[in-house]
Amino acid sequence: MNDAALTDDLAKPTLTDRLAQRLIDEIQRGVLKPGEQLPTGQELSKRFGVSLSVVREAISTLKAEGMIQTRQGAGAFVNLDSTSRPFRLTSRQASPVGPQKLFELRTGVEMQAATLAAERATDAQLRAIEDAYAAMEADIAAGGDSVASDVLFHRRIAEAADNELFSNFLDFLSDHIRGTIKESREDDAWQTHRDEVMAEHRALLDAIRSRDPEAARAAAQAHMSNCLKRCLPAADGA
Repeated sequence: MNDAALTDDLAKPTLTDRLAQRLIDEIQRGVLKPGEQLPTGQELSKRFGVSLSVVREAISTLKAEGMIQTRQGAGAFVNLDSTSRPFRLTSRQASPVGPQKLFELRTGVEMQAATLAAERATDAQLRAIEDAYAAMEADIAAGGDSVASDVLFHRRIAEAADNELFSNFLDFLSDHIRGTIKESREDDAWQTHRDEVMAEHRALLDAIRSRDPEAARAAAQAHMSNCLKRCLPAADGA
């Protein structure tokens, strides 16, 4: 993409995000090298046809991403370790994170966590999974949405996988997971779906408790697939 084409592209609501992404792309492709000073704000403003405020916001985004550092009175410089960029899921991404993308990402993690939990869970971890399931039942019986206990159930399974990266990753996704669960339970359809939701969780619990990795994997996959189906109508109607 040449600069003129980028200027046309930038004439849209997300000017800051688009400029920040273009600069990140140039850093990752080596156009802007580690330790190199970025052009001045005035130069970037002229090159991309945006205001100085947009340039300043884009520079702040790159600084928050760990791609650059600013030096008082000297300007902005590409970090020496700028090729390492933190993974983020934000509403400001060029392509929004909807239920389908989230569940495609989450499904593999949930399937493998369930598989390993069936193989590795200690008795104490099995009791923790059972307690989380019981909490879901109690929440539903009390007329609650059971979002918190649902998230806890999946975290307990991740903990039982005996690999802290699974629970860490689910913690990272937790806000998005809570959002999709809540969306699927805010309409009248939840009254119809709640029995099948609990049956899916029960199948997952039973497979792990039976030490059956393949059944646990299949139960996790089926649950994620059905969760997506339940979430999509809520997303389409939003």
